[in-house]
Amino acid sequence: MTNKSKPTAAADSNIHKDHRKRMRAKLSASPESLSDHELVEMLLYNSIPRGNTNDQAHRLLDLGGSLRGILDLEAPQISSVKGLGESTVLLFRLLREFYIRTEKQKLDKRNQKKITRKNISEKLHKIFLGLKEERMIMMTVDKDCCLIKTHTIAYGNSNAAAISLKSMVRIALDDNASFVFIAHNHPNDVLAPSEDDLETTQLICEALALINVPVIEHYIVTSVSELGIIDRHNLFSRNDNKDKK
Repeated sequence: MTNKSKPTAAADSNIHKDHRKRMRAKLSASPESLSDHELVEMLLYNSIPRGNTNDQAHRLLDLGGSLRGILDLEAPQISSVKGLGESTVLLFRLLREFYIRTEKQKLDKRNQKKITRKNISEKLHKIFLGLKEERMIMMTVDKDCCLIKTHTIAYGNSNAAAISLKSMVRIALDDNASFVFIAHNHPNDVLAPSEDDLETTQLICEALALINVPVIEHYIVTSVSELGIIDRHNLFSRNDNKDKK
């Protein structure tokens, strides 16, 4: 009968070392293949330089309920897991702060894209700043009124002959727009709309209405101000009255 020797501490250490190498190789090759507990296990390498962190990872997921939930665990909860101490508490506190800041940056970036009555003027004047020729643009926006994209629709005189209604419809569909804003500049700084401006606006509104994309406003922009044609001139009522005559 032969005696089986127990694994030495050095052998144990080699096993763990190889395991971590395998985990790092898995992360490099296909991070999406890592399970949630493997992700937590590898994060713990930063606070536990040696040893198996598998059990601690499972325990943290049990306590937090999810990856996101772990970030909300209090220090005593983390420390209650055998083998975890102050360094792990600090690690997850750092991760939580990192997560919060990145989410805030995402929200800030989205809010910068949001079009409101307060910021529409600034956005339009940036677009038309310094232009000496007339240009028409269409801003497609999503259901939250966040800017999707700004498209140049026409150069020169922005009358019905100079624009393509089919192109505007196609752009709105391609962008999956919920609403659009139209704007064109008057380089001569005359803020009042021409008859062409009013008629063109009506044609655009009718074309986009066929695909259920409302035109929120059509702005005339000068170097110092802007004017909303639809609200100011009550275009739809104006045309209703024409039909009744």
